[in-house]
Amino acid sequence: MQHFSDLLGRALKKMGLEKRYKAEKILFSWSNLVGKEVAARSEPENLAHGVLMVRVTNSVWVHHLMTLKEQIITQINDFFGEKVIYDIKFQAGYLKKYQNYSEVDEEKLTIKPETIVLSKDDIGVADDIAQCITDGELRQKVKKILCKEMALRKIRQKSNWKKCIQCGTLCPQDQDYCVACDIQQRDLLKIEVRNLLKQAPWLSYKECTSYIQCRKTDFMTIKSELVDKVRKDVASNQADSMKIAMAAMLIYGVKPEAITKNIIDGTLDKIRGKKNVFTPRC
Repeated sequence: MQHFSDLLGRALKKMGLEKRYKAEKILFSWSNLVGKEVAARSEPENLAHGVLMVRVTNSVWVHHLMTLKEQIITQINDFFGEKVIYDIKFQAGYLKKYQNYSEVDEEKLTIKPETIVLSKDDIGVADDIAQCITDGELRQKVKKILCKEMALRKIRQKSNWKKCIQCGTLCPQDQDYCVACDIQQRDLLKIEVRNLLKQAPWLSYKECTSYIQCRKTDFMTIKSELVDKVRKDVASNQADSMKIAMAAMLIYGVKPEAITKNIIDGTLDKIRGKKNVFTPRC
């Protein structure tokens, strides 16, 4: 016999709403996830592209929550049993609402979902899917999301949107992947780029693209993260000559045989903050 929660999960995934539901569940369960003290001084605003936006009462608490960020990310991901959150952005005071997936899609639609009238059957389907949620407030939020998604789907079909080649969710004609799957593909590329730079840290962006087609911003971010890892190791006296040489290749774009004592000294100066310029070669 199938459990209602399993049916809910499959239904939401089929409609492309699994991440929207998880976002709502984070908002609803915030106090349980982070504790009453933190929840009293912060409020999650939205989840978009794996980044959770959180409004905080003041800058002091922003700084405090930044020190807890990795712990909060782990708690949220453990709560769902998978990696839902990749990063958290904290901002003091008023925070403009960020767009979620369906809102981004809506920008490309000429017909607005509020103009679509759903049938009794459509509403009945939403009721059936949401009925296994025990909390009344969360159940109503999920039902609202489901009804909005049904309206959006009708509009997309009228606009001749096509299916995402990975999950089947409807997306614009000029895209092969929906937003969620596009992010997933990008994350996979980032892993490939990171592994490539660990093997050949001297590569420039142009040289990297002959192996992997990736965005320049992702390439530069990964380079900076790898250098920052060495910087932390140097600060804690855990960096050996191989790690420092890797940082030199990342920063200066030199191959192992071209590394000199001057390059190593210059790398250490940059890592230790003795020089202001710290831009890895692109």
